[in-house]
Amino acid sequence: MKRGRMIGLIVLLGVVLLGSYLASISSWKERKLPTPLGGDAAINPFYAAQKLVGELGARTEWRRSLGQLTAADHALVLTAWHWAISEPRRKAIERWVENGGRLAVDSSLLGFDELRRWTGIEYRYPDDANDESEAPPDCRSFEQRGRAGKPDMSAGNLVVCGLDPYGRFESNERIQWGLADEAGLQVVRVAVGKGSVTIVDGTPFTWRSPQLHDHAKLLVRALDLRKGERVVFVSADREQNLLQLIWRHGAPAVLLGLFALVLALWRGAISIGPRVAEPHPARRSLDEQIQGTGNFLLRTRGAPVLFTAVSDALERAAARQVRGWAGLGESDRQAALTSLTGIERNRIAAARDWPRHARKHELASAIACLESTRRLLVAQQSNKHDSSGRVQSA
Repeated sequence: MKRGRMIGLIVLLGVVLLGSYLASISSWKERKLPTPLGGDAAINPFYAAQKLVGELGARTEWRRSLGQLTAADHALVLTAWHWAISEPRRKAIERWVENGGRLAVDSSLLGFDELRRWTGIEYRYPDDANDESEAPPDCRSFEQRGRAGKPDMSAGNLVVCGLDPYGRFESNERIQWGLADEAGLQVVRVAVGKGSVTIVDGTPFTWRSPQLHDHAKLLVRALDLRKGERVVFVSADREQNLLQLIWRHGAPAVLLGLFALVLALWRGAISIGPRVAEPHPARRSLDEQIQGTGNFLLRTRGAPVLFTAVSDALERAAARQVRGWAGLGESDRQAALTSLTGIERNRIAAARDWPRHARKHELASAIACLESTRRLLVAQQSNKHDSSGRVQSA
């Protein structure tokens, strides 16, 4: 007992010392972690932006594809949309803007020359962009610019995050509004026809970005938002694939097709076990074999062969019963058969004469008559053998 207690105390002391050491080298700090997105917020990159615009009195719609733009759509926000993939779609947006629509795009569309040529906006990287000089901070203050990219002293600065640290827009007379830091413009709005196009050198309108610093103010200024207007958000990177579209618009047809396919496979599948019990194996009787052979000969035009076989059997039986059978004429043979069997002579004559007419409907009666005659002859021969055997034994 004392030894067990000593071991227990040593183990307890070791645990206490280990816990004290871990506590001395550990520190506890609170850290806020963002809640995972769920529901529509997890699939719609413009969810937060839509909520913001809706709270400001505008109507919003999120689309996975561009669809059709009308005069009732006052502003359009594009991200991850391939500007040059389809000329008709691009021309539709250009006409919509030129008729008064307001378009806002992010840096995902900056790489398309067609967009820059249409808007007249030039984008450049400074010569020292690849040097090892320190990059500006991710979140920094930008001053608002007015027409032609000139400073707007009446508007305050905006703090924006995530804009490209090196690329800048070139100033020109078409610029109506913009944001710039010490290196130049990173947000510009230019007039195109009756409408306008705003290009942002970053992605400050998607996912959680509208909650950061002055991103909400930037969205309002980029859209030149007004109460009661309709704003369409399009995120082509979230377009559904073909299977998702088929299931979304034709789920009943898909389920019906799958059911029909499963039914067809089930009907054509090989059964694991026998569908019915196997018949009991048995030997066919001699009568069944003879009958089957006869039916086969009848179906395959073998009537003469069948008649010849029965007639030969009768000839062999008669030769054993009638003395001098081979030398008798046909009339004497018929009389001898009638005398021995009691079958009418005309029936025997008609049966033996069947090959001359060869009427198929008379074959059965002819064979039956000849076979009956043969059996009676065989029976008489058997009776004679039995009688002779009894006499000898007596």
